[in-house]
Amino acid sequence: APEAYLDAMKKAKIVIYTRGLANSPAWKMAEYLSQAKVIIAEPLTTELPAPLMEGKELLYFNTDDELIKKIEMVLKDQQLAAHLSKNARTYFETHVHPVQNVKRILELMLKKPLA
Repeated sequence: APEAYLDAMKKAKIVIYTRGLANSPAWKMAEYLSQAKVIIAEPLTTELPAPLMEGKELLYFNTDDELIKKIEMVLKDQQLAAHLSKNARTYFETHVHPVQNVKRILELMLKKPLA
């Protein structure tokens, strides 16, 4: 049920991001960033407005063993968890928020920066 998913999302401190179908960006990334979650992600294969940096906004993993190690690292290091969470939300506000998306689209269409 959607309510159960939303409840689980609210309670989760750490979230795991995996790519969508055919390596497309999954909608979950924006949701995770907006909620200031600690994100552990498969490497992204698409271009973003600004790259999500390892150790700043999230942590990347390539194997199951790496995923487990990154989860353990975040659970043991509350300062790292707080840093990732804060920076994830900042990235959302700066690059993903709907206002920023519309501004970026208009700038691309007009080929000039907006104030």
